[in-house]
Amino acid sequence: MKRIVLVVLSLNLTFALIGCNKFSDSRDGGSVTITENKWNDQGSGEEKTVCSDIKKGDVISDSNFGILTVKKVKKDYIVISVTEGFVEDIGEGINMNADDLRKIKLKKGESITISSKSFDAGITITIEYN
Repeated sequence: MKRIVLVVLSLNLTFALIGCNKFSDSRDGGSVTITENKWNDQGSGEEKTVCSDIKKGDVISDSNFGILTVKKVKKDYIVISVTEGFVEDIGEGINMNADDLRKIKLKKGESITISSKSFDAGITITIEYN
């Protein structure tokens, strides 16, 4: 059991580093803080990642529920594309009938919380643009 946990933690760290393109040299600016809360009937767990000096094309979150990719970085805002199955979480539960988010535009200093449209397991992601 300990080996499985160690492997899962190692893979999460590897994917977080790759997802934020920590190995890339060219940067356009800004940083994004991603807080992911994954949950299922067994419980939940939170993971926070800071992606520094983000640029177009960076994958800032990649889970079984969807992928968040940086599409545009400007001095005062960022645009993120969302692959599928996420809605804005306004703290009143998940609206399963809401249209899926496809694009998020955040100004510097703003944040948004999104959740997967699912019943048995899911993820809630808070994205902060700094």
